[in-house]
Amino acid sequence: AMQVSVSALQQQVSSSQAEIERLRADLMRTREQAVRCALTGVLNRRGFDDQLNSMLASSPASGAEHCVVLIDIDHFKRVNDTLGHLVGDRVIAGIGEVLRSLPAEPGMALARYGGEEFAILLPSSSRQRATQVAESVRSRVGHIALRNKQTQQVRLQITVSAGVAAWRPGDDAQTLLAAADGALYRAKTGGRDRVTVS
Repeated sequence: AMQVSVSALQQQVSSSQAEIERLRADLMRTREQAVRCALTGVLNRRGFDDQLNSMLASSPASGAEHCVVLIDIDHFKRVNDTLGHLVGDRVIAGIGEVLRSLPAEPGMALARYGGEEFAILLPSSSRQRATQVAESVRSRVGHIALRNKQTQQVRLQITVSAGVAAWRPGDDAQTLLAAADGALYRAKTGGRDRVTVS
């Protein structure tokens, strides 16, 4: 009788452990979904903010810089206005694919910053490397064209503009983002489809 009781207890413990593992996996999946953009597969703004704060909480490696790249789809309103929001969503998803196809950098984080804006965090990197990454995104996106299904004629060529900034001692997250945003603004006003460095 005692052996039967011990065996039943062991089965209950095993069953409970399996349930705990299942719940733990569900919790991890839910946490991951809370910081991911469902449309693009990259971090959402909440996930980006968490990664940015984490990056800035540590000093960059000697001789390196913490860098941020802000990217904006050029004339995105025209996409939505002329081709509709479903096509606009496909363009945004396409940019997410381009970002996810980038070669991984140590600690790199990719995010949908908001609307048609994206961001890349490059901890312990350099402005030069961040500029190369931004140029790679700009070049890859330049191959995205929206075509008429019947005629295959290009209806709209997609381009992006980007701004690059590096953290300086004393900068907080807002200062770093403002520098990248200023560089992005100069890229936009300078003719779009270009990368500008702060």
